Amino acid sequence: MRKARKGAGRRLGSARHHRAQRRRRRRYADATGGRVFFPLRIQEVTSAFKEIQDELRSQYVLAYKPENFVQNGSYRSIVLEVPKRSNVKIRVRKGYYAPKG
Repeated sequence: MRKARKGAGRRLGSARHHRAQRRRRRRYADATGGRVFFPLRIQEVTSAFKEIQDELRSQYVLAYKPENFVQNGSYRSIVLEVPKRSNVKIRVRKGYYAPKG
């Protein structure tokens, strides 16, 4: 008699599996300040690439060093605000882990 494999009841093509994969990808994108696209037709792929091109032309990179930098491996949240600019879309990762030292 064969032993059942772990996860054998999960079909890779199932709708539930696809929904779980989409949720996971959205969480990764959100946590890292990125975006995720799920195109179903070739026109949607074209549209996604156009959005990516537009974004790459108008992005900024910011850096900072905290005044009280303790190297303890703790999680540090990041909040970025742009006052008086309601038309600006901001995507930033949620935080980072400080180095241990």
